[in-house]
Amino acid sequence: MGIKTMRLYFLGTNLLTFSKFKLWDPEMNSTNGQQYPLSKTITMGLTLNL
Repeated sequence: MGIKTMRLYFLGTNLLTFSKFKLWDPEMNSTNGQQYPLSKTITMGLTLNL
């Protein structure tokens, strides 16, 4: 196929939060739960050198 190198990658940020506190996300940096939570980010990619 003429491929010299191939790289497949996956990067995830803020995918899981474990807490016994169920009223709102503890990572929101809010004391009353009235802010949007941190966003989850998923990055996937493929690099080919021919």
